[in-house]
Amino acid sequence: MSITIAVHSCKGGTGKTSIALNLAGVYAASGKNVCLLDLDSKAPYLSSVFSPQSKQWVNDVLFGKCTVMDVIHDVSDEIGVSGKLYVGLSDPDIIAIRDISSKDRKWQAKALQVIMDAKRHLTSAGMDVIILDTGPGVDFSSINAVAAADYVLVVIKPNKPCLVGTGQVVNGVYKLLGKKCGIIENMCHETHFLHSLSNTLFDLPVLASIPCMCDVQLKTDLGIFTLKEPEHIFSKSMSKIADKILEQGD
Repeated sequence: MSITIAVHSCKGGTGKTSIALNLAGVYAASGKNVCLLDLDSKAPYLSSVFSPQSKQWVNDVLFGKCTVMDVIHDVSDEIGVSGKLYVGLSDPDIIAIRDISSKDRKWQAKALQVIMDAKRHLTSAGMDVIILDTGPGVDFSSINAVAAADYVLVVIKPNKPCLVGTGQVVNGVYKLLGKKCGIIENMCHETHFLHSLSNTLFDLPVLASIPCMCDVQLKTDLGIFTLKEPEHIFSKSMSKIADKILEQGD
């Protein structure tokens, strides 16, 4: 059975993409077939971690120029995992970013159908886990990814603006769409966790509270941290999160 996970946040700077990347690494290391798609087309990042192997991008899929199978490439040997990890990258060129940012609601409605079709193609191709790295916030492109997902992994930072914004998105988007969700508190001070002792926020489970660790972001810029340092507290937290998502997603 395949599961599609959207990694989302109400604001930028929460470490969302790092979480998506490392979650993909954990699943691939456990022997699963994983596809990681960069749907943060307004601020694409994954092309700085993986060298593009195709002249086609996720943007081209959204514009109907090709299928998702044309843009994903296998990086399993490169990262050394027992499973498979395929990545699909968004075009980091500023012209491409401006182009997709200018699209209206009608175009985005069609893009949602394209994403749903891509999900079906990937599932048929044998992907166990599909991870969508979304853009932050609530514009149409971000909500398309959330709508296409089976599970939403919500990444927040322990500050008031992020807390208030997340509450609005939970009630105004996730619950309206009927999505299964879990929260990660990321970059926390070791004595300051938003969920206190309840293990929930907004009636959603808090899957982990991860302390602020600069070395994780620095090393993630060079690859998948969880594969480089599997005994690190961050890596162990990601492994637990991966298990909890599959438990809740059933």
